[in-house]
Amino acid sequence: MSKSKHIKDFIEYINEDRTTPIDINYSGMVTGAMSNLYTSILAIAQQFANEKAADGTPDATGEIQEIDISKALNLMFHSDWKRNIKEQCLAKVQMNAGERAKKQDDLSNKKNDKALANMGDNSFDNGIDKSTVRFSDDYSGSGPGSNQ
Repeated sequence: MSKSKHIKDFIEYINEDRTTPIDINYSGMVTGAMSNLYTSILAIAQQFANEKAADGTPDATGEIQEIDISKALNLMFHSDWKRNIKEQCLAKVQMNAGERAKKQDDLSNKKNDKALANMGDNSFDNGIDKSTVRFSDDYSGSGPGSNQ
């Protein structure tokens, strides 16, 4: 059996020797990463909640709901993020997530333009084309439900 395919049994794993000590703090690293991720996701989710409240959604109070967290996660984690991370292609991960977030920015900006233009006059229409910002209509395989 080649060494690269050999999986150590428990006794081998416990009794293995290291030639040099390594300072490891996985729990601290994971805690820090999760803390940063949590803070970032909730910040994005809060903006979704604020946007719903500003749009006058009937049950929107400005408090974060589960759908807001799901939408935030959907902006960040797309169908090919794991593959790109495994290939150490952080630029692709950021680019794809940025493209998805840009679609949401475009929709929000158009809504803001309309709100500013109206200021009580509901006849203004800047032609929001929702088909360009709905992720489920994106045939590239990066829409919701395609997260592999």
